[in-house]
Amino acid sequence: MTTGNFSFQYVWGAEGLLTIREAWEHLTDANPVRRFFTDWAWYYLLETQLNERPFLYIVCSQQNQIRAILPLEQTQQKRGPIELKALRTPKSAALNLYDIVTDTATDPSLINELLHSLSLSAKVSWDLLDLELIPASGDLASLIGNAGLTLDRMGASYYAESQSIHTLSKKQLRNAERLKRKATEDFGPVRIEQATTPAELDQAYNLLLDLESSGWKGERGTAIIHDVSLNNFYRALLSEYGTANTAAIHILYFGTHPVAGELMLRIENSLQILKIGFDDTFRAYGPGTILMSETLQSCATGEAENVHLVTAPSWAERWHLQEDPVMTFHNYNKTTRSLLFRAAKRAAKII
Repeated sequence: MTTGNFSFQYVWGAEGLLTIREAWEHLTDANPVRRFFTDWAWYYLLETQLNERPFLYIVCSQQNQIRAILPLEQTQQKRGPIELKALRTPKSAALNLYDIVTDTATDPSLINELLHSLSLSAKVSWDLLDLELIPASGDLASLIGNAGLTLDRMGASYYAESQSIHTLSKKQLRNAERLKRKATEDFGPVRIEQATTPAELDQAYNLLLDLESSGWKGERGTAIIHDVSLNNFYRALLSEYGTANTAAIHILYFGTHPVAGELMLRIENSLQILKIGFDDTFRAYGPGTILMSETLQSCATGEAENVHLVTAPSWAERWHLQEDPVMTFHNYNKTTRSLLFRAAKRAAKII
């Protein structure tokens, strides 16, 4: 469908992704800021390893050139007494941040034209566009803001960067050094082993699974090792990104004991931490604190320009990290269900 300056194509699932791979990767290659959660490979792994139903990808073209791709999920959402058909941010246990795929040179009229096109489309039926997990520093937030539309804050993601490393909590750094000395006295040298090759990553990943499942996550059945699909996703992720030398797992040892680990992607000169786990047996020695201290301080040594936690765990506040606000955007279609819901919302405040 064509509206104004743009035309819009709808493709679904892994098969659809294969047809737009070249255009997708051209956009991410042209974007000066690479984000792993806009990689084609990231979404292909979600589709083939983790998804229960295929995502929808809206391909936005201008003058016969693909300028942006927006991943969405079709779902039903119960809002009070009314069930709405929603187009939303894809939901996945592995998806913590979300953005549009673009080369950043996109015409700011895109969002309004996309909304207009969706409202006229016979291919998708929807009452609510429900976008979440949008980094305020990202391209989608910029496009929505430039269109004169409103985003609301839902949280934050935390990061440290080389120029702000001096703002890290001195108390936390001292505490990490104290715990490190204590562990050295009781168990022997404290060291970090880094896995980067496919063979090393496979071995280190098995260790990380054991570490993560040693505490309450294992007891409650929420550890990765108890989720076959999520486990397969991370194994496939390590194979894909490990082959490109952009995946790493750090394992912290107290003497001969593996006590903590983190799975990360190195995107350009940025470390993106996707998973952290530690052996609950050694909790008194703060293995997670020691490992995080070493990782954050890699910004000071030039090993990385920045370290992103991707999410906002409560313990991260103690480190006095930088914040990137995470936003939401909601837009209602002019359908009977949507109009009824908004009327009920105004009358009863059911959300």
